[in-house]
Amino acid sequence: MTTGDHVGYESWLERDRLILLGFAPGVMGIRLPADLAALARRRRAAAVRA
Repeated sequence: MTTGDHVGYESWLERDRLILLGFAPGVMGIRLPADLAALARRRRAAAVRA
């Protein structure tokens, strides 16, 4: 199951690990820390207004 949202990351290494986790059968989901999720929402809202 997916929410269809983008997953935020802070570095290329973190991005690569998240991509690999997408193929791991034992991974049920990936959750962002609250501060990164809030930052992603603000960036999306700013992009929509621009």
